[in-house]
Amino acid sequence: MLLLGGSFDPVHSGHVELGRYFCQLFRTDALRLIPAGNPWQKPSLSASPDHRIAMLEQAFADSGLAFTIDHQEIDRPGATYSFDTLSNIRKEVGEQVSLVFLMGADQLHRLHTWHRWRELLNQTNFAVTTRPGSPEPLKGLPPETMEMILPHIAEPDEIASVPAGTGDDRRIYRI
Repeated sequence: MLLLGGSFDPVHSGHVELGRYFCQLFRTDALRLIPAGNPWQKPSLSASPDHRIAMLEQAFADSGLAFTIDHQEIDRPGATYSFDTLSNIRKEVGEQVSLVFLMGADQLHRLHTWHRWRELLNQTNFAVTTRPGSPEPLKGLPPETMEMILPHIAEPDEIASVPAGTGDDRRIYRI
């Protein structure tokens, strides 16, 4: 299951292309979009939750993807953390489903600042991409993040075959 989270404030064609690209890469058309509720590391969001959901529905309507919009972060009071969201999804789908959290290299570079970031590989695999013209995702990565992820870098087929287990079994794919 591919997971794409973000503030989506606003939603843009890059989000759709990212979802489409990774669905093709991982040979699925199922994508779960997770709009941020109250992200603790970002200032206030401009668009309301309802407006961001409507933008997601409109942007992905003609994408050819079987997408769903997960409202759990929007519905959760207080600050929202990816760790909690991924824990809830893991409980929902069980240990046998491979979860792949899609992220940009900019967020990989900030991963060490996320809540319970070292435990995230116990919840999900990661697929990391860069924007066109951006440097290699691992270039300049904070040492603590590099140390954690370097042993786990794998190809998409390897990630798809890792449904459960400990952080030692999780994988990261980079573009």
